[in-house]
Amino acid sequence: MLNRFYPINSIIIKVAAEIKPAKETEIKARELKIKKLYAIILIDNRIDFTPSLKQATYTTVAAAIGYNKKRGDRIVIQKVPFHLATPPISIGKTKKPKEAGFRPPPISLNALGRYLWWGIAALALVVLVFGVASFRRQRAAPAPAEEITPPAAPPARERVSKLDQVRGMAGRNPEQIAELLKRWLSE
Repeated sequence: MLNRFYPINSIIIKVAAEIKPAKETEIKARELKIKKLYAIILIDNRIDFTPSLKQATYTTVAAAIGYNKKRGDRIVIQKVPFHLATPPISIGKTKKPKEAGFRPPPISLNALGRYLWWGIAALALVVLVFGVASFRRQRAAPAPAEEITPPAAPPARERVSKLDQVRGMAGRNPEQIAELLKRWLSE
């Protein structure tokens, strides 16, 4: 949660819950009630801790743990020297890593999130490019020829076959019929 505000390994959060005494039936039904919550946030003293960063940290942790002031919950923020807690590097006693093959370095969740957003942005760009190309292709296509309307139906006793009707239209407008056939074949 707080990786967006702090560098990796520069903050530690510990949460403890005080639970109200419960009866055996409540324990079996897993209906325990929280009496109080305590959260301690340890921040490396090398971090520039501005009031806005302090407020963002407090708000984020409070939302994550379900902070309730009326219940008596407490959140403590403390700056501590993290560099004193790291063991010194022993000179000359370094172990050789096992040569079991190539192992890529681990990716932090923050970096993974950035890669995910870059992937989504690239996908959106590809969709946009194909959409614009499709739109231009449709726009550049020649305007459809006028619709060919069949001639009025002959009287009932002079029924002409469908084939004769098509032949008649082809004789009157051969360019329109050719264009219509081209469109049918291209679909």
